[in-house]
Amino acid sequence: MHEIKQGLFSAMVDEIPYVFIPEYRDKLPPDQKLEHAERFFGPYRKLWLFASDATIRKMNSVIDLFSPPSSHQDRPTATIAEFVLSLRKELGIQTDLTITDVRFVTVK
Repeated sequence: MHEIKQGLFSAMVDEIPYVFIPEYRDKLPPDQKLEHAERFFGPYRKLWLFASDATIRKMNSVIDLFSPPSSHQDRPTATIAEFVLSLRKELGIQTDLTITDVRFVTVK
C-alpha cells in the first residue's frame, strides 16, 4: 500500500510547478498545460482508495480553488459517491468522509 501511495503522491507533486507556478505554467502551450493538469488532478480518483481523510480534504481544498463544490448532488452523483465511500470501508479505511466530500473533477 505504501508503494502505491508513494507513486500517486510523487506523480502529483511532480506536476505542481506546471499547474500552479506561473513561471513554469505560462511557458507551456495549452495542450501541455492540459496534460499536466490531468496528471495532477487525475490521481484524485485513486486517492479515495488509499489516502487518509485529511489528505482527501486537503486535495478537495485545492480542487475547490478551481471549481467550487456544488451544493446539489443529483441521484447518480450521490449514488457514485456512496459507492466510493463503500469501497474505502471495504478496504478497511475508517473514514468520516461523506458523500458531500466526493468531488467530480473535469480538467479542461
